Amino acid sequence: MSVWGGMVGCGNQVPLLRYTRVDPPVGLALPSRHLLELAEWWLAPDTRGRGETQRGLHWFLFDITSKVNEVVAFETLEEGSGSGSAWPMPPLPAGLESGTTFTMLPSGAIHWEIPGERKHGGEFK
Repeated sequence: MSVWGGMVGCGNQVPLLRYTRVDPPVGLALPSRHLLELAEWWLAPDTRGRGETQRGLHWFLFDITSKVNEVVAFETLEEGSGSGSAWPMPPLPAGLESGTTFTMLPSGAIHWEIPGERKHGGEFK
């Protein structure tokens, strides 16, 4: 699956595909939500004129409670890094590796956060 349709792009690498069930706060009669995280290293031509292949890390969050193709959050976690080669695949940032945190609010909205040096987070209904 790719956000842009079809399979993940040629030469792209998927180091993370993680499912999480988020239950409502105790005492609230809200349905659980089902989330799917996808992290994708992608390759692009060098935009700095050095002739090296550049890498970027995109993170997508899908709410798969009712529809699989609904992207509810997107982050560019790394952009413009590169060694000129697609292999070996770089490690994930420590915050993403340790786990994204999800909390259902009393309204039913989901608060998410990727821990790390540069905080990434947000909310969606």
